[in-house]
Amino acid sequence: MAVDDTFEHRMVFRHTQSQNGVLVKCWRITVQSGARPTMLEIGTSIETRLLNPLLACISSAWTYQGYKIRMVYPNPSQIVPLAHSAVGGSLIGESLPPQVASLVSLRSTVAPPRVRGRMYVPCATETESGSGVPLAVLTNSLATLADLLLTEMTVNGAGGTSCIMRCGISPQKSRLFFYPFDVRNVRTRFATQRRRSAINRPDVSEF
Repeated sequence: MAVDDTFEHRMVFRHTQSQNGVLVKCWRITVQSGARPTMLEIGTSIETRLLNPLLACISSAWTYQGYKIRMVYPNPSQIVPLAHSAVGGSLIGESLPPQVASLVSLRSTVAPPRVRGRMYVPCATETESGSGVPLAVLTNSLATLADLLLTEMTVNGAGGTSCIMRCGISPQKSRLFFYPFDVRNVRTRFATQRRRSAINRPDVSEF
């Protein structure tokens, strides 16, 4: 049985100004009978679920490079990377600065007050920004993306293996606990991540 197996999944993007954007989420198996799918089958299923909705929120100045996945509970594993053929964001126009990000707040109603999640989505373009705030076309795309993190995902692997997973918060201090996301709030202002600024040293490509 693989119920409660928990995985950390990282989707890696790279800006034309050589800054990286990494989206990290934890997923836990909630229903399982028999053998579970492999870690790469799980990682690829998450990628398939999220990639196009992510690209719909991101400037073409960002390129998706691939994902990295590892088990964090109950038996921590080494990171397994899987490169993806380069694919750019869907939004055309002048990119916002790479340190600018769209922000989605993700919550679990069963988690303690201090246990919260945020998703910083690499920047959109000037077209989706009005007077410095996200326009409805962008916030609607972010809501579509966020909703995929609130619902169950079925992973089907080779040989008839299958499991059901949820996305949520797995605190680093105690991976035993897991709080599935069930509330999301798309912020109506942009956020910043200074380490992505073009004035910093270029990031080393993760692939």
